[in-house]
Amino acid sequence: MHPDEAVAKVAAEQYALFTTAQASAAGMSPTMLAHRRRRGTVVRLEPRLYRLAGAPITWHQQVLAACLAENGLASHRTAAALWQFDECRPGV
Repeated sequence: MHPDEAVAKVAAEQYALFTTAQASAAGMSPTMLAHRRRRGTVVRLEPRLYRLAGAPITWHQQVLAACLAENGLASHRTAAALWQFDECRPGV
């Protein structure tokens, strides 16, 4: 599988997001990733986090981006909204 296809497959399961580690595991070198960034097909969100260009920005994507960027977890009200608990809605 071509690196672009492998990265797209990962991103499809992560609200269009992928990390540099995931890109590397898919066979994409840092040079290839930099080239795609210059072409505008990917957008750098954090030093090790990218989004496929043109993908809609959603609340779920922003939550996952924060988790991937910091190697963390969603907690408290955010986690409750993700689990769709009563009175907990996605948002700021």
